[in-house]
Amino acid sequence: MTWYRLESPWNWVGAAGAILVGFLALWLISKTPNKFRRPLLAFVVFFSGLFYVLEFYLPANSSDGANFLTPVISSVVSPLNQTLGAILLGLGLFSLAGMHVRNAVQRRENWPYSVALLFGAALMLTFGLFVEDGGLPTDNKAAPAWAVNGYQWLFYGLYQNLDATMFSLIAFYILSAAYRAFRIKTMEAALMMVAAFAVLLAVTAGPLLTSGLPSEGIASNLRAENVGVWLLTTVSSPALRAIDFGIGLGLLAMGLRMWLGLERGALFGEGASQ
Repeated sequence: MTWYRLESPWNWVGAAGAILVGFLALWLISKTPNKFRRPLLAFVVFFSGLFYVLEFYLPANSSDGANFLTPVISSVVSPLNQTLGAILLGLGLFSLAGMHVRNAVQRRENWPYSVALLFGAALMLTFGLFVEDGGLPTDNKAAPAWAVNGYQWLFYGLYQNLDATMFSLIAFYILSAAYRAFRIKTMEAALMMVAAFAVLLAVTAGPLLTSGLPSEGIASNLRAENVGVWLLTTVSSPALRAIDFGIGLGLLAMGLRMWLGLERGALFGEGASQ
């Protein structure tokens, strides 16, 4: 992501005006009668999708591989997406902070966790406002030393260690889930168990156990590492491609339904029109 600094005062005025216009547009949409809101949202979604469809299918210049709509993506669409993303992130943080403040003030269940979250977020925000590029000292020569040290201690010394601890604990739950999944009750479960055992054996003690087999010829196919590679490349990869192909078709169908206003979801469902 590229960050732009607003050097001129007029840039700040323009940015503030754009934010005000955006909030005004959201307020007008929220005040629009329900019977007009759905057609308005459907028009905005269809027009936004139509732009990308036209940019993709219209012929491009042979010199730069772009058509007349391509520059609009970098000059208008990308900054707009960044602005909307920042606004949505701010709304999400405001909503999260409000929920945890209420939990802490009303002393609800597990309210100390809400206090810890608010305190940690405030500290990280305070230090993060003074540093750039991950808080590395070489990239923050102008940043105060206390901000860089605090950022490094919170992120690299505390957050990453807590993250590693959490994932190490999750490993036990994964092992428990694998045990339940590998209980042999059907033919499919038996095949999955045999395949998983063969792949695990191929990357652990399997090569040592089958080291006596020849490295060439038909008998070499029985070596543990060759069996594991065959299962991964010949059996597993085609199955994963088929799954990815099915997911792609499903995403395409869902995208078309949303683009044409046919999807009965949170945006165009019955709840949105009441």
